[in-house]
Amino acid sequence: MKQYLHSKPTVHFYRQAYSLLKSTVGKKPCETLGLIFGDRRTMTVKLFVYDPKARATVTTCSPSVEYFNPIIKAIYESLGWELLGFVHSHPEGNTKLSAPDISYIKTLFKATNAPYFICPIVQSEADTDFSLHPYLLLPEDPHHPIPMELSMVEDSHSHTEWGIQDYTCLQGAVDLIRMKTSNVVAIGSGGGMTVLSDLVRSGLGSLTVIDPDTVEEKNMTRADFVLADVGLPKTYAVERRLRLIDPTVHYCGINDDICQMKMLELEAHFADCDLILAMTDSFAAQSYANLIALYFKKPIILAGLYPNGQAAEIFFSIPGVTPSCLRCAVEERYQLQRAGSGDPPSSGSTIFHTHMLDAAIGMLALAILHRDTEGCQFSNWFGDSFDRNFVQMRLHPEYSAEEGKLFHKRLGERGFVFDTLFQQVTPNCPPDYAPCPDCGGTGNLSAIPDDNQERILNVLSHDSC
Repeated sequence: MKQYLHSKPTVHFYRQAYSLLKSTVGKKPCETLGLIFGDRRTMTVKLFVYDPKARATVTTCSPSVEYFNPIIKAIYESLGWELLGFVHSHPEGNTKLSAPDISYIKTLFKATNAPYFICPIVQSEADTDFSLHPYLLLPEDPHHPIPMELSMVEDSHSHTEWGIQDYTCLQGAVDLIRMKTSNVVAIGSGGGMTVLSDLVRSGLGSLTVIDPDTVEEKNMTRADFVLADVGLPKTYAVERRLRLIDPTVHYCGINDDICQMKMLELEAHFADCDLILAMTDSFAAQSYANLIALYFKKPIILAGLYPNGQAAEIFFSIPGVTPSCLRCAVEERYQLQRAGSGDPPSSGSTIFHTHMLDAAIGMLALAILHRDTEGCQFSNWFGDSFDRNFVQMRLHPEYSAEEGKLFHKRLGERGFVFDTLFQQVTPNCPPDYAPCPDCGGTGNLSAIPDDNQERILNVLSHDSC
């Protein structure tokens, strides 16, 4: 490696790895980080993984060993890509490695046989203009980082590869141009992997997935992961699945907690999307997603299974069409959340329950994406106004006792299992209810009252809790 003392080395970044870096560390305040993986021989960065659990102070940050050790192992064993180094952000004007940075790298050299590490310093958009300053560190002289040139290269699954070419079976069902130009953002990916992959099979052109978790063995029983995915960030495991279906899909995976993302990041991912899918078992994440949809005036589908898989629910809103938001439909859950009640347990259901729910989410997603098209099976499901936007699916014949035998009341004894009810949601507004704190119960999600907009902006900017 002594040749690098006499010539300026170059680090090659896959464009997608660079984009992920820029959309996470590049938009967060200083002292955030992620790890880079790839081909050590050619100094090519093929994957960037953001660290949502990094230990940070005002002036330093270091990776979470507990979070990254299984990820490093899984990426190497499944793909053969090595840990090349870590990327982190510094305060404005500070573009060089600090003494604590070098000390940490020295520790890595002692723990590994790595011939070098690459440690780019980021100036983030949250502090100043985005820029990337890569350095090469050698074990024989880590105190003298070597500045590097930066080169962009096409991903191995570049858009020049053939994707799905024969969409004959979709004729009359979807508008392929509409699907190819649609951009969906999914919050949560495990149980929703089926709907995500099936949307790609249906021609979806662009997909962003936000999920902070890694794949565990237990996830395989209720989601379409495989053993080779264990230890990987869920966002990357989803990408591998999608690339096998259509290598040309535009995919962005953000391994971050949606509730911790700043406004700059939210704007980057949600301002231009066509549909938001919120498929988590965290009510905090679901309610946060509702605020995002309201603020950016985007259609949203929020879904989840009930305890023991006896039933499932889907709430959806379309600006200007549906007259309510999630809070109007389930205000009592917000009260339980404030009282400290936890999320319902997710055990007791199987992958069959997941697939049933995902199929319904997918059908509604296609209907929302096609609401302004003509001549397709999914066109004009909702018209100009639709207030039955709370869907409950019975997945067990005995379910409904807790709901006052809701399904038996509506369907009589002929209903047994796999029944679905589209229920009316009344906007929370006077004279029957106090105004909804989120949408104001306006009956028009594209015209939120100014005071509600200000409150939502404060929450999304983390200026208030």
